[in-house]
Amino acid sequence: MIQRNASTQLSTDYRFAWLAWVLGTGVGWIIIQYAGLTVTWTNGDLRTMADIMRISMALAINGAALGMVCGLVQSLLVRKCYGSPLRWLVATFVGYVVGLPAGFLISVCAFWIGARNSFPDLLTGNTTAILYFPTFLTMVLSGATIAVAQSLIYFVQTKQMSGKETVIWICGTALIWAAGYISTSLPGLTDILPASIRLGIAGGTIGLLAAGLMLFLRRQHTEIPRAPMKMAH
Repeated sequence: MIQRNASTQLSTDYRFAWLAWVLGTGVGWIIIQYAGLTVTWTNGDLRTMADIMRISMALAINGAALGMVCGLVQSLLVRKCYGSPLRWLVATFVGYVVGLPAGFLISVCAFWIGARNSFPDLLTGNTTAILYFPTFLTMVLSGATIAVAQSLIYFVQTKQMSGKETVIWICGTALIWAAGYISTSLPGLTDILPASIRLGIAGGTIGLLAAGLMLFLRRQHTEIPRAPMKMAH
């Protein structure tokens, strides 16, 4: 008969922390109603600089709330993998507060530069030309900016990741946020599911992949312990 050694629960603890990260991120997105996907002021149409400033402020406020929720639940897994959970909470909070509006503003600026020659009055309110909310690019750049903040405030200071692994974390997080957007844009979902559920799917997808990436990078240094098995006599 094979029995699991009851003296260690490391494997169970990792599974619980991973599940908390995934579910917490998904629920956090539902609760906060991430403004980048549910813009209520202009229905996603950007006509004036005032529209951009209102959305940027909303993203910063929502980022503060979402960063706190995600930072808290993610710190459970970070504590298991690297330690210093409070520093991770601060890094994630700052990343979301700065990253969400920064990703949006960079995206808008890129689209405005590309279109200004054809529409010189764009965003002045004096033209019928409008700039649609660049959701996909905003998601990618927001994810990258958040990962940069986490790297500078947490990984660089604690020296828990090499330079190569830090680059993987930043680039991987950007791609993960892109996957989160794609998961809500599958054919038929927008007609079937309400916005809150789609946000939960996006958050859950991001949480699932980000937690997996962190565990993968951690395993490059030290194999995560598993509860040992022993033969009962």
